[in-house]
Amino acid sequence: MIDLKFNFHSKLKIISIMIICYTLFLTMYKDDDFTGLIEIDKKIGNIHNKDETLSEEIIYTIDRVLDRFSFVLATVSSVGYGDIIPKKRSLRIINSLFILTLIYLIFN
Repeated sequence: MIDLKFNFHSKLKIISIMIICYTLFLTMYKDDDFTGLIEIDKKIGNIHNKDETLSEEIIYTIDRVLDRFSFVLATVSSVGYGDIIPKKRSLRIINSLFILTLIYLIFN
């Protein structure tokens, strides 16, 4: 049998790496796959109806990563504000598996 006991520092490293990887994974999904504050921001952006320059696209990408990071931290901390919610069933399942994996790592 494999012994999967970790010390505190190795758990912290693994959890940090998982959070970063999960955030980057979620940035591959479009904003349409989530609901909540992201949808409101998108509607406001459509009202302005500007052509995006390269700098605006970079800012949009950074905002997208920060939105996903905020979602992951709310999920990990079990706060779950509900301001960003995955619409797709597959994303909800992946998020549930992520939570279960973190619970296993933290309490084992």
